[in-house]
Amino acid sequence: MSSSNNKWELAVSVPIKNQYFRYQNRFSAKILSISSTSITLSGATSGSPLQTDSDTSISHASEVMAANDRITLKAADGTVSGTTIASVNSSGLDIVTNGDMDARGFAAADTIVGYGDVVPAGWYFTNFDTTGHGITISRSTGAFDNFSLVSAISTGVTRDLYLKQSIDTNYYIANLWYRVGFKYKCIKPSGEGDFLYAGIENNITNHKYLVRGVLQKATTWASSTNSLRIGTAQVTSFGIFFEQYHDFLKLIVPTAETDIYYDEVYLEHVYNPVSSKTIYGNSVDDSDEDDSIGYYEIASCADEGSISWKEIEQDSEVELINKGMEWYDPTGYGERNTKYEVSAKFTNVTTDIWDKLIALKRIQKNGYKLNLHPYLDELPSVLTGKMYIEGVDYTYWDSGYVSFTFKFREF
Repeated sequence: MSSSNNKWELAVSVPIKNQYFRYQNRFSAKILSISSTSITLSGATSGSPLQTDSDTSISHASEVMAANDRITLKAADGTVSGTTIASVNSSGLDIVTNGDMDARGFAAADTIVGYGDVVPAGWYFTNFDTTGHGITISRSTGAFDNFSLVSAISTGVTRDLYLKQSIDTNYYIANLWYRVGFKYKCIKPSGEGDFLYAGIENNITNHKYLVRGVLQKATTWASSTNSLRIGTAQVTSFGIFFEQYHDFLKLIVPTAETDIYYDEVYLEHVYNPVSSKTIYGNSVDDSDEDDSIGYYEIASCADEGSISWKEIEQDSEVELINKGMEWYDPTGYGERNTKYEVSAKFTNVTTDIWDKLIALKRIQKNGYKLNLHPYLDELPSVLTGKMYIEGVDYTYWDSGYVSFTFKFREF
């Protein structure tokens, strides 16, 4: 175990798409006009909006596309031809291609589709340095599986990158305490600042930061978490973001290549939207110390030797014509295709613990998933799914104790 006190934590999960950065962004649109090297895409004003996996209204192609992304053009007569993006303008819906697409007979109203190796599915760029962002999806360096997001910062280069995901505003509760977290590595020269902060927001001017200016190397995966409360400003957007920055008072640039890796992003709370109370029985405007952390720590360790888990394979692999294997995401959220079921026994725990678990179960019955943080090196840092309580023994209920088997299954 890697937890300092070996106690598990539970919370209500806020859905985040592609939280493990496993999947590329996909985009498609109608062509508004085309020349030999430049394509202008139809925007929302022309009735044919740019379609992407990002849950936002895209106004600039540079929010979801980048140089070297692959694109395919489809003409009305069925002609198909592919190319790559040479560059993307920082405003508007113009892209520059490698290859003379105009000479191949494509025209306005034809379709363009593409796959990005830079912008992860469900996320988008905004407020970034147009000299380049250095982001890629790594397929060999994940915290738990092989996938993560990596940002390479070249020697002497500053970045001003804003990578965001919009979240359904139904999950935003003013003044509620949330916990946000992720895993990261920072491979860099000794003593350099690392351009990193992250957090949640309810609009661009009302945000809270998770990490700012981690100044140490992190050559192995580290966890960063914080409990945050955002205010009552009118909700224009609600999202989670990562930002690389330079300190405007003391400009920091790396003296050697710096790579920052991100993985396993989560956002959670302990609020019941039906009862308008937290699991501690408080409203969000009257929260005490317990529910100001955004999660619940089970205040007892599982029985020694009782913890077990098993793998659950999702049906997400297909055999290719060359006999290779490729998997797809049946959930649409970029989730792992291997899920886990964890089980443990708790003997003679207090009825207060029982009450908190039952309160979380009520929220679960209302259609919400839970997060479990098991702090086991053999499992991911956060599991999202359903909790089951079985084999309940009320023998010592009158003395304030209860025993049961706890199960948690990822979905």
